[in-house]
Amino acid sequence: MTALADLRRDASASAVTAGFVAVVVGAASSIGLLVGAARDLGLTHDQTVSWVLSCYLAISLSGALLTWRHRAPVKMAWTTPGLALVASLAAARGLHYAEVLGAYVLSALLMTVLGVTGAFERVTARIPPALANALLAGVLLPFVLGAFRALPQAPVAVGGMLLVFLTGRVWFARWAIPAALLAGATLSLLVGGWGR
Repeated sequence: MTALADLRRDASASAVTAGFVAVVVGAASSIGLLVGAARDLGLTHDQTVSWVLSCYLAISLSGALLTWRHRAPVKMAWTTPGLALVASLAAARGLHYAEVLGAYVLSALLMTVLGVTGAFERVTARIPPALANALLAGVLLPFVLGAFRALPQAPVAVGGMLLVFLTGRVWFARWAIPAALLAGATLSLLVGGWGR
């Protein structure tokens, strides 16, 4: 009972807002990569929905359990660069869904071992920041450029998303990614390009 009393006592409008923004931005920032990876793997609509739902359930439940256990905010997420790397390799090498899931499970086990043993900090400390940034840019660049490649096929939806994102970075930076996602979904529905 004391945990619930602590939760009620510590809850505030700013804490709830900060948590909500963190969750929305975290969820919205990589959903495009996940859906794009599913498309590149040739998954059906039902398989894609199942994959996305499974990811979000795992993230939310593990985050809630760890937050409850440690009495501190813990937000779980997937690695966006890792998702981008596996998605691009899957498309280039013709990997199957089971192989991609196996790669994710293996990488999760390795990251867990590195984190629990403390080796993660020692390993990452040896990587020069410029090299780490270059690796990240190399993995994410094809996905960023994909938006511009899609612009001629869906100028209203993609152009609207880009406009909302760029405007949002200036006027409401915290909400720029969710706003761009909402704009893209709305414009796609309005122009009839939702399934493309």
